[in-house]
Amino acid sequence: LLRRHVAMNGLQNVVVHEVAVSDTAGQARFLEGRDSSTGALAEQGALVVPTVTLDDLVDRGDADLPDFIKIDIEGSEARALCGATRILAEVHPAIILSTHGEAVAAEGGGHGIRRQGGRA
Repeated sequence: LLRRHVAMNGLQNVVVHEVAVSDTAGQARFLEGRDSSTGALAEQGALVVPTVTLDDLVDRGDADLPDFIKIDIEGSEARALCGATRILAEVHPAIILSTHGEAVAAEGGGHGIRRQGGRA
């Protein structure tokens, strides 16, 4: 679906990586959602997907250092940010974080996410 939208819009500055962003590189279970735009990393997931950290993508040259990061990944937002510690420390990118459910607030507290002004 994403590749189709990139092609339809003639985007030349988008690279699709078929991975899940997390706090570790390796593999994780993925639970499919009710449609193709939802789903989440979850122990009860039937699919096994490769995972990467944002720091790893930059370190291996698959992505440039970002000055802006948008994260909307169905409950794994804190894990994605934990996998970007070098990026966050080095370039202090602007972040748009879309959270899903009350559990994210509890998870975020354990991973050091805190609100920095702005409006919900």
